Amino acid sequence: PSKGSFVVKLKSDNSESMNLKVLNSLGDVVYSEGNIVIDQIFMREIDLNGFSEGLYFINLYSNSTSYIEKLIIKK
Repeated sequence: PSKGSFVVKLKSDNSESMNLKVLNSLGDVVYSEGNIVIDQIFMREIDLNGFSEGLYFINLYSNSTSYIEKLIIKK
């Protein structure tokens, strides 16, 4: 569980452009960032402290790849 602040990390052997979305349990996008160039190691701190407790989904995707992780915010 997280209190609302967390770090997204991804290691890639190829350089590619990806998109990042964080969705709540209803499927609403609460954070979005597009055209992120992943070149070996990607690291981004995201702060969702203003959002309520619950289940969230982190989606990092491109045309050829998709990663989805669950995140629980508990304050």
